[in-house]
Amino acid sequence: MIRVWSLDNSDDSFRCVAMGCGHTHSVGAVAFSRHKTSFIVSGSKDCTIKLWSIKSLKKQSTEVESCIRLPVKYTQFAHDKDINSLDVSPNDKLIVSGSQDSTAKLWKVDGGSLIGTLRGHRRAVWCAKFSPVDQCVATGSGDGTVKLWAISDCSCVKTFEGHTSSVLKVAFITRGMQLASSGGDGLVKVWNIRTTECATTLDEHTDKVWSIAGSTDGSLLISGGADSVICFWKDITKKVQDEEVAKQQQLLLKEQELSNLLQDQDYVKAVAMAINLDQPMRVYKILTDMLDSDSIEGQFSSTITSLTSNETEMLLRYINRWNTNGKLSRTAQAALSIIIKQHPPSELMKYSDINLTVQGLLPYTERHFQRLSKLHQLSTFVEYTAECMRLPNVTSLVTTLEKRYPHTYYYVLTSVANMSVISSGVRAKTWQS
Repeated sequence: MIRVWSLDNSDDSFRCVAMGCGHTHSVGAVAFSRHKTSFIVSGSKDCTIKLWSIKSLKKQSTEVESCIRLPVKYTQFAHDKDINSLDVSPNDKLIVSGSQDSTAKLWKVDGGSLIGTLRGHRRAVWCAKFSPVDQCVATGSGDGTVKLWAISDCSCVKTFEGHTSSVLKVAFITRGMQLASSGGDGLVKVWNIRTTECATTLDEHTDKVWSIAGSTDGSLLISGGADSVICFWKDITKKVQDEEVAKQQQLLLKEQELSNLLQDQDYVKAVAMAINLDQPMRVYKILTDMLDSDSIEGQFSSTITSLTSNETEMLLRYINRWNTNGKLSRTAQAALSIIIKQHPPSELMKYSDINLTVQGLLPYTERHFQRLSKLHQLSTFVEYTAECMRLPNVTSLVTTLEKRYPHTYYYVLTSVANMSVISSGVRAKTWQS
């Protein structure tokens, strides 16, 4: 049985004005005509759909016994299992039904003839809805998917995946540009139909969300769940976009201000602003340039010392990150040395996550120390080897031999001449060969 209720505006009460009898099992779905108030369609566990005419329905007395009986225009055996959902197209020409038999079907309002069957879901179809602007139908199923079907050929054109449980309800929102779905996982998801991507997930319910509906102007989305809670969701997309644009504009202004500070060589304010903008590599470049430049070498220490407590804490986190890279460790160690010298341990211990920072600095610092110690040893060995291989002063040696040992000098000179001749002959033979 189905009943039609009318709202009494005088006392905000409802009264039954009509009833329809004919189903042999409980009724699971009802839908009104949308273009004109001319009929009601109902679906039942008896696997049939019935179309009831309400053209002659008028206000009756408040007594239930005076309710009129609705005439049935036709009854159609629709599915092999229970009918879960019904919807009427915006022009009142088509009906879509969703059933426990994993299918949805399209019917003509006039005569109730079958147009086509929408096959593709692996489990029961819990909801089926017509698009308000396009020739398509959306269905939600127990397999956790939402599908979009073309009415022309009953083919599936898009599939939306994201729910971890059954999709219990679907609704077109924002003038048919988006699709909202609710499921047994307690989530309400909003999908962009064009890209099939999930625009947002609304997580407020603690149990299954059985019903969702959008306001006429598209500004509100209402959801009701098994947790006895009704949630009103407001579309703040425009507000978020405006805030993002304002944030980007503010960021551009700060970037320009930072460039001006670097141009003016105001490194104290430049480092502080780069830290506030959370740009660790920009901070590294500024500190490295200061460390490499002889003209501003003295400002390196004063710049780090002038930072506030929060900025110093952020710089320590950057140093911890830089210290893991051998190429960046020089600047990291130089800045770390100044911070340790200028700030007592009692002050550093007040920083949040200081223990994790120290644990991250120690192993890499020890590794850098071992690497530099080994490099220092190797450089000392190379310097010693080069000193040992250096040739003596030949001129002073010849002068000393000529004065003290004239005979020896003669033999040495002769040997040098002979070696020169031999060397010339070897070179000549080499060139000839």
